[in-house]
Amino acid sequence: MGSPSTAQLHRLFTTFCLLGGAVQAWQARHFLNGDGVSYLDMASGYLAGDWRHAANGYWPPLYSVILAAVLGVLRPPGSWELTAVHGANFLIFAGALAAFRFFLSNYLGAHGRAATTAEAAPLSEATILIAGYSLFASTALILAPLAFVTPDLCLAALVYLTAGLLLKVEAAPANWRLSLAVGAVLGVGFLTKTVLLPLGLVFVATAALAGRRIGLWASAVTLTAFAAVVALHLLAVHRVKGRVAIGDMSRLNYAWTLDGRDAGGTDGPRPVRELLDRPRVLGFDTALPGTYPLGYDPTIWDEREHPSFQWRYHWAAIHRSVLAYKRLVLSSWQLGFGLTAATVLWLEARGRPLGSRLLLLAPAMACFVVYALVRVQPRYLPAFLTLWWMGLLLGARLRKEHEQAVGVMVSAVAVVALAATVAACVRAGAPDRHWKTAEQMLRSGLRQGDRVAVIGAGSADMAWARLARAKVAAQIRLAEAGDYWAAPAERRQQVRRILEKENVRAVVAVKPEGPPLDQPWQHIAGTSYWYMILP
Repeated sequence: MGSPSTAQLHRLFTTFCLLGGAVQAWQARHFLNGDGVSYLDMASGYLAGDWRHAANGYWPPLYSVILAAVLGVLRPPGSWELTAVHGANFLIFAGALAAFRFFLSNYLGAHGRAATTAEAAPLSEATILIAGYSLFASTALILAPLAFVTPDLCLAALVYLTAGLLLKVEAAPANWRLSLAVGAVLGVGFLTKTVLLPLGLVFVATAALAGRRIGLWASAVTLTAFAAVVALHLLAVHRVKGRVAIGDMSRLNYAWTLDGRDAGGTDGPRPVRELLDRPRVLGFDTALPGTYPLGYDPTIWDEREHPSFQWRYHWAAIHRSVLAYKRLVLSSWQLGFGLTAATVLWLEARGRPLGSRLLLLAPAMACFVVYALVRVQPRYLPAFLTLWWMGLLLGARLRKEHEQAVGVMVSAVAVVALAATVAACVRAGAPDRHWKTAEQMLRSGLRQGDRVAVIGAGSADMAWARLARAKVAAQIRLAEAGDYWAAPAERRQQVRRILEKENVRAVVAVKPEGPPLDQPWQHIAGTSYWYMILP
């Protein structure tokens, strides 16, 4: 039997990716992460026509707009909302796969332009396809699984589309429409995650300086389109917040991570009310939009314009980032791609042009550096890791005696990567504690719009309130929860009276070992959550 054709490889890997994405989306159909609560709240605002409150200084809008479109078309009942949301994630994943195929098509064109001599030739198309698809599948489904209700796969799709367009522009530099499209896609990427503002500038600068045939004129067209989209978004947010809210997410993440101060300060223009000192009970203005006002738009509560700069926190963040990258690179499948790239670089014939490779390598390296300065999470990196390894292989020419051995090596690494991907797809589904909690609370009489309180919970534990359509009005955060449980029964009773005065209808506590028995706590089966209904 002969080797599979390139068309067969395309069909095989496309089917594999879509099946893996469908399995992940279905297994996560009852899961909602903390960030997803805010994105869904924004989507609800768009559907209700509340554009003023939906315009947010912290969370970019595009992902919520996509969720709003899907929910608006399907109009699922409350119990099916999360299933529809994960269906939207699957559609985004399919779009990312289509964008990757576009990138791969233009990558193969750039790779094929590498000069072939009697002694050396570029890596075969089959080898590139196997490496590329296994990179896409493993980075997307392992690092940014469809369980997360976040815009990471949406950003990955736009990064692949940008990279493919840049390679296409390099092949046809006089086509100003392509240059305009690159800028527009980068602008849409900024509407997905604000990190694409600095990374978009790196894309444009690299195209101007390293693209062998792109040139300054095409890059100027790209920059103009990019700036226009960014400016329109900033104008819209300015009309809501009364100021240019560019970089609020970066500024607050910097403050929370690098200057040693806690998230959710009490020094904003609409401060969090401290209902009790010890244990510390916080009350929120539930007239503000969102399930959890402290998380829906943190810029309302925490408007520190100039976070303090302290070297010890920077070094600690960089150290954490280095360890995160080390764990990632030393994972079996990423290590295999690294060894493959190193082997190709060692064996390749010299004289390979650098420009086309830099179109992929420079933005990827910029992404790694930007995140390393604050915080690295694997789900931020799928597309940029793929661009990095594919950039190292772009245009590589091997001597004839080495080509088959490298092809076998790439196939072996692909098998390891795809096996890891299968394991990530078929392992136990995402936890459904939030769905179970919401169902129990609704059965216990909680109604849409009721005010609730949480004890020992962070933003990741607020998803049940979104599913029950409740409003978090008070909180004892995880750091202070120990004070509450250790307090005398009379003090806990005082907390209950304060919550009743705040018209709180129910309290949910995260307590794996169970709460004291002096109050009527009830356990939610299969979770570490306990609840108490107030009169």
